[in-house]
Amino acid sequence: MRDRLLPLVVVAVPVGAFAALGGAYSSSVLPLLAASSAALLLSGARIGARGDARRLDVALVAFLCAMALQIVPLPATLVAALSPGSAVLQAALSLDAGSAWRTLSIHPAASRETFGSAASVVFLYWAASAVFTRHGGVRLTTRVLAWSGLIGALVGLAQRATAPNLLLWIWEPIDPGGRPFGPFVNRNHFAMWLLMAGAVVAGAAVAHFAVHRVIERRALRYRVRDLLADGTGIFLAGAAGLIWLTLIASTSRGAILGLMVTAAAWVMLSKPRARSGRGLRLSLLFLAALLAAGVWANVGALVDRFTPGSGALARSAVWHDTVPILRDFPLTGTGAGTYAHAMLRYQRAERRVLFNEAHSEYVQLAAEGGLLLVVPALLAMVAAGRLALVRLQSDLSQIVWIRVAALSAVAGVAVQCLSDSALRMPANAMLFALLVALICHRTGRTSSRSRERGLAQSG
Repeated sequence: MRDRLLPLVVVAVPVGAFAALGGAYSSSVLPLLAASSAALLLSGARIGARGDARRLDVALVAFLCAMALQIVPLPATLVAALSPGSAVLQAALSLDAGSAWRTLSIHPAASRETFGSAASVVFLYWAASAVFTRHGGVRLTTRVLAWSGLIGALVGLAQRATAPNLLLWIWEPIDPGGRPFGPFVNRNHFAMWLLMAGAVVAGAAVAHFAVHRVIERRALRYRVRDLLADGTGIFLAGAAGLIWLTLIASTSRGAILGLMVTAAAWVMLSKPRARSGRGLRLSLLFLAALLAAGVWANVGALVDRFTPGSGALARSAVWHDTVPILRDFPLTGTGAGTYAHAMLRYQRAERRVLFNEAHSEYVQLAAEGGLLLVVPALLAMVAAGRLALVRLQSDLSQIVWIRVAALSAVAGVAVQCLSDSALRMPANAMLFALLVALICHRTGRTSSRSRERGLAQSG
């Protein structure tokens, strides 16, 4: 019972963030932090004592400590030395900017909220990694994500067709530039969630087919017969297809490029592990047909979105106005979650709309965190990458296909982050943490018999 309950608790947190309008509003921060903290306590995770995962744990702790340092009151002289540009912004945003004690963040309240969101994401990763290692539940987790993605995709398509300017047919977004899609205010944010969820579900489908040897028969008629008779496989493959079709319908350029990178990464990671080329060719054929169908159904909108110069001015203007922030706050940044507040002073482009995000996760992290956050973030990325390679090489079960899919999606998300700031959405960040846990959780070596049934044992 515990082996089924704990995975449900873990996956319920990112699914809850997804249902709570992506966690976009401040009211969701404390509930999500409480939920992830409870999951961490129930998981029994031992932080920093997990063998080859210790480096990643240490880097994540360092990242949270660096973010906390931005909101801890420090002597004003020290703040002036570390962040000379903060005094002017704090004077404009705070009534007690002349106090003898100040924070590195120009808006401590916004940074506290962002710290709460970041802590909930890290807690969820630790909880999920511990649960997958000790109790399994990978199969159950992928099924929950398949149903969540399927429902979310159907809701998103119906909402786009009937009320494209309203959030879930009810609310008008506060953000005047918001373009609602599904439960998200911004279609780019929803597209990133669909990219990750679709990859995990597709990986579960491949693992399921591999366990049941559906695509290994020599005769085509046997493969077709087994495919049509496999209800679970059809459900997983169909859910992944609809999720990715909805991604294409979002017309998010960054997400579509990320989907292509995900497919390319999947091919590269799959070749050494495929017993034959049949499964890989069938997967590529399925993905190609999916992309063709998605492009055909949305050709007009996609042409408009990919027309040279479409939307490019907005991003170039945002990045141009962000450069002075990088120059004035190189060490400590303006504070996590304070980009919009800094733009009250630094935005020079037309001010009909305030730039509330940098449209690049990397640019925004550098602006808000400086070297104080960038360095531990880079260390965490390197540690996670090394750990992922170790896990891929040591996994002898069919769960390796879910690891491959999750790692491919991470590569796609990394590319989308070049032009979008979608990963800082709590629902996206939590699903990303779940993917990292799927990649990096530890499993023991198995016998040849259990290798064939690895996926079935994971649930």
